[in-house]
Amino acid sequence: MSATENPAKEIEDGQRRHMSREEIIKQLPDDLHKLGAVKGMMGPPSLEDYQPIAFTDNRATFFETLVKQCKANPFVPLGMTATVFFLSNGLRQMVKRNSLKSQQMMRGRVLAQGFTIVALVGGLAWEVLKYGKNDDNKEK
Repeated sequence: MSATENPAKEIEDGQRRHMSREEIIKQLPDDLHKLGAVKGMMGPPSLEDYQPIAFTDNRATFFETLVKQCKANPFVPLGMTATVFFLSNGLRQMVKRNSLKSQQMMRGRVLAQGFTIVALVGGLAWEVLKYGKNDDNKEK
């Protein structure tokens, strides 16, 4: 092997030897050269090849999502509203030292919470039954 064929010898007689692209590719292992994994990776990317990614924000706003969920299962917001009503009135009666009315409001709150849980589970079961039938029809 002569001095010009030795790629490891960069400096010869005080001058740096610049290798061509083809010489660099020849030095690579055969499997990389065969795959062509390095041929396109010489040098930094050019600005002409740059294409910015356009992001579109298709997300719904909080209010749109809230309205959609309330339309899907209207009994849950109804139960939540009743719970807040009974809780606030029960606390107000407790501050007024009206223990009988406060106790009634707290029992109403428990019932309203139970109604909300039943509405959540019922809505979930309805959705599973509704979309479960559609999935079975698609498979057939």
